[in-house]
Amino acid sequence: MLTPGLETNVPYNRNPMETLTRQPLKNKVSRRLCLPSMKGFIIVDVNDILYFLVDRNYTVFHLVNGKKIMVTKPIKDYETMLDPDAFFRTHKSSIIHLKYLKEFSKANGSFAVMTDNTSITVSRRRLSEFIKAVDDYNSRELLS
Repeated sequence: MLTPGLETNVPYNRNPMETLTRQPLKNKVSRRLCLPSMKGFIIVDVNDILYFLVDRNYTVFHLVNGKKIMVTKPIKDYETMLDPDAFFRTHKSSIIHLKYLKEFSKANGSFAVMTDNTSITVSRRRLSEFIKAVDDYNSRELLS
C-alpha cells in the first residue's frame, strides 16, 4: 500500500480547503478565486471583483453585484494570483480591477473612483506606476 502523497511526491493534505487556497501556480493567473469562508469556500470569477481592501487582519472583496466577502487571508496572497495587467495595487491596503475604474481624481489627494463611486486612495509612491498601468490597460482594451 502506498503512503498518501508518495506517488506524486506531494505532501498529503487532509484539509482540501488548504489545498484549494494554498498558493498560486507559478506564471499562471487565476480566472476564478476560491475564497475561504466560515462555512467552506466561495468561488468567485475574477471579472466580478471591483476591488478588495484590507480591514485589520482581513481582506474584503467588493463584487460588481454589491456583495462583500471577508476572508482571513492577507491581500498579498491574492495579489500574486491575479493578472497584474488587470489588477493594480494602489496602496498597501487596496487592489483595484482596472476594468471598473471610472475616473482618477487628484482633488485632496489621489483617488481611483470605481464604477460603484467608491474612492480608493492611490499612494504617492505608486502614482506614476498607476497612471502607466491605466494607460497600458486601456491600450490593450482598444486592441481587443
